[in-house]
Formats: sequence, structure tokens, C-alpha cells
Amino acid sequence: MRILLLLTTLFLLSACSANRMQTTRSSHFIYQGIDFGESPGNIYNRGIVDGCTTAQGTYQKSHQLFQKSMEYEYGWFMGRNKCRKK
Repeated sequence: MRILLLLTTLFLLSACSANRMQTTRSSHFIYQGIDFGESPGNIYNRGIVDGCTTAQGTYQKSHQLFQKSMEYEYGWFMGRNKCRKK
């Protein structure tokens, strides 16, 4: 009985975090329920978040990172493109 209660609680709690940033499946980056695949690092993840924010109507981009970091640039375009399709 305790195990069933624990599993039910864990299942319900996991459903509450669907729109938050997550790293699961080893190093996959998931944002707003979209799996962006394996993440090379935090700068890439920040690019995804900024790109998604832009795709949803609020322009957000670190121009300094965009010019200096291929990871950020790639993440930004990936986030903008995948979040636009929602």
C-alpha cells in the first residue's frame, strides 16, 4: 500500500514540472515539454530558452553570446524553430 501511494505521489509531482527546464535521459535538455536532445552545456541551454522566448513573441537574445558562442547561436535557432511549431 505504501509503495502504491509513493508511486502515485511521484507520478503526480512529475506532471507539475512540464514547463520547467529539465535535464533528463542522461544529458538531454527538455524545455516546455520539448526534448532538445543531448545538451553540450549551459550556454546552449540558455540559447534554447532565449530562442523559445523569442518564438513565443518576446524577443530575447544575448547579442554578445550570439556573436561569440556557436553553442548559444545554435541553441537560440534550435529553440526558436522548435518552439514556433507548438
